[in-house]
Amino acid sequence: MDALETGERLSGRQLSVAAVVAGLSPAAAAAGRVEWAWLVLWTGASVSVSWLLLRFFAGRHIPRGRGRAALGTLFGLWGVLLAARGLARTASRLSQTAGEASKGWLLLLLCGVLVYLGWCGDGAFFRLTEILWLAMAVTVAFTAVFGLARTEWRHVLPVGGGWLPAGAAAAEIFAPALFLLPYIYKERTPVRGQSAVWLAALGGVAAVLSLVTVGLLGCAAGELSQPFFTAGGLLARNARLEGLLSALWLAPDLTFAGLLCRGFGGGKRAAVSTLVAGTLAFSGVAEKISLPVFAAGGAVLLVAALCLARRGEGE
Repeated sequence: MDALETGERLSGRQLSVAAVVAGLSPAAAAAGRVEWAWLVLWTGASVSVSWLLLRFFAGRHIPRGRGRAALGTLFGLWGVLLAARGLARTASRLSQTAGEASKGWLLLLLCGVLVYLGWCGDGAFFRLTEILWLAMAVTVAFTAVFGLARTEWRHVLPVGGGWLPAGAAAAEIFAPALFLLPYIYKERTPVRGQSAVWLAALGGVAAVLSLVTVGLLGCAAGELSQPFFTAGGLLARNARLEGLLSALWLAPDLTFAGLLCRGFGGGKRAAVSTLVAGTLAFSGVAEKISLPVFAAGGAVLLVAALCLARRGEGE
């Protein structure tokens, strides 16, 4: 089984749900740090491109050979680096409560969960994601309703700059969708245009989270490391809500890292990729790579996939 081989047969809805849940992790990290208006514009562009790509990749596959092996390796390496960035971000957030000395243990715990999920196979991972989707839908709805009700609208007016940081953030938010292409390549999943609707919803949620964060915190949002979760404590004027929101957001955090670590495939490969990502997160290597570099890496993967995809019967 090569690097792009996938396990069980999956539905288009399962893949779409996984992309949305995973994308909520970088969406929360970007909230309050990039302008919500630019996120809306980048979402429109990303969804349009995604719709065209879905039509292009439908009925195509990657022929066996060096091209498929090289592309699978690129997917795996880029996914591990991006997953390491996500794991480091999650551990840093949790260590603010448990103490900086606990960061290593937190990473070990997160990786342990992901290794188990990787070993369980594609079916178990994506079925669990569907369950997490329901919980996150309720959480996001609560955050949006109460956040918009308490928003200071004078704080949320766009200032006209920041299009590039918003573009880099959008690239990370939609990155999980790119890692679903190997499943589409094998023609195991019917691909329909409705998947673009799910991505549009994800981008809309990311913009709302950013708007609410800035509306609650004002200019202070840009000075905080995790402004979204700080703003969460203001939703019901209860500081405990910040910790609860941070705990609930572990669901998209784990989905984000778990999906990206499947770039080499599921099972043992996903488990090994998780361990490598955890090691890179602990060492701080992934955090030293800027987000625009990751965005550029995604563009390279996309171009390579476009060049290698061929129409024909699946293998």
